[in-house]
Amino acid sequence: MEEISQAARTGLHPAEGREVKTTGSTLFWRSKVAAFDRRLRQVLKHSDVVTPGTRWLDVGCGYGELLLAARQLLPHDAHFTGIEPSVIKRRFAASHGLTLLDTPLEEIPPASFDVVSIINVISHVPDPVSFLQQVVRVLPPGGLLLLVTGNGADIERLEFPEALNLPDHLIFFGESGLIALLEKCHFDVLSEIGRAHV
Repeated sequence: MEEISQAARTGLHPAEGREVKTTGSTLFWRSKVAAFDRRLRQVLKHSDVVTPGTRWLDVGCGYGELLLAARQLLPHDAHFTGIEPSVIKRRFAASHGLTLLDTPLEEIPPASFDVVSIINVISHVPDPVSFLQQVVRVLPPGGLLLLVTGNGADIERLEFPEALNLPDHLIFFGESGLIALLEKCHFDVLSEIGRAHV
């Protein structure tokens, strides 16, 4: 667990004589903000959770692209917070006016956020059940979870389109497995928005 935590902070995962670098690049972050803007408009247009004073937490917020997109769409009195272990990513997002924490989810007070987003994070989590139970805890009844992940478990290994990036990715989900996991953790799956890339 300490190795996983250290790798998340530094963005460097030791792997059989090499390192997997996960800090990526900030070169395309503006296009990601625009892509998240389009997707959020689609997802939130029928939501009754997003109201004045909405409190939004993005877990594993990376460079903050989703939070920047949400900040453009929600009322001005909405509050946006990100959790991000990577020092490099936290520093970049903070330079764009985002409030970021290097705080374990377990230390967030109960029912303190109306919306939690988890974008391409759950495949990096060693214990998805415990992780989602903590997400349930920080949401009030009727709160909204937005979750995006790949469907690697639905793809035959020989047909997988890219490297698996082990050990950065710890688990792969398929659609049915993810829905079963969410229901086990007491989420109601309200909608599935296709397989688009953001």
